[in-house]
Amino acid sequence: MARPFIAVEVPGSAAARLPGGRQRDAGAAVESLLAHASRITEVSQADVDAACRAVGVDSPSGARNELKSLYGRFLDHCYEDRRLSIEESEDLEHLQRILGLGDSDVGGMQDEVAIRVYGSAVADVLEDLRPGHGGTDV
Repeated sequence: MARPFIAVEVPGSAAARLPGGRQRDAGAAVESLLAHASRITEVSQADVDAACRAVGVDSPSGARNELKSLYGRFLDHCYEDRRLSIEESEDLEHLQRILGLGDSDVGGMQDEVAIRVYGSAVADVLEDLRPGHGGTDV
């Protein structure tokens, strides 16, 4: 399973002058930081803060939407196999903390993934139970 983050070159100052450019640059800088780490828990709050400052964003809160997107991508990645390992759970908790995201920022994403993942599993079980699909006649 491939990791969801890729190392990207952070655009130059011309892109930063466009509306939302600095925030996108901060998201790209943080994504590159995460892509180079062998595990999310290796990345510190100071690393994320420095990546944001390097592109002219004072703190992670200045790029909240981009960072929420990174969290959502990692959350999807963690549930690709319909399971959440202890390591993935620790990584998600750490990622939420270093990106400066609150429970209200990630709660909706977690609910959506749970419904999609577990709803799909329930649908598969129900399909298997239907007559003519290998299930028993009820």
